[in-house]
Amino acid sequence: MTDLHVLRVVPRIGIINPTKDGLKAEKQLMAVLPKEIWNEIGMVISFLGREICRPKPKCSECPINSVCKYPKKSI
Repeated sequence: MTDLHVLRVVPRIGIINPTKDGLKAEKQLMAVLPKEIWNEIGMVISFLGREICRPKPKCSECPINSVCKYPKKSI
């Protein structure tokens, strides 16, 4: 199941639609991401959510800012 950081980040960057249901988010992610990265991607996204893409995001520090679809980016 996905954690709260993943639930916040993946809709912001445009990978899945917003949801508060961790199982639903996990199924959506599994449908769009290659199986080869499933083991690592959760930790990577969670870290991004803990450190940079916080409730008040640090967009200027984000390594994927140029592809992020979050409409309220703070640059």
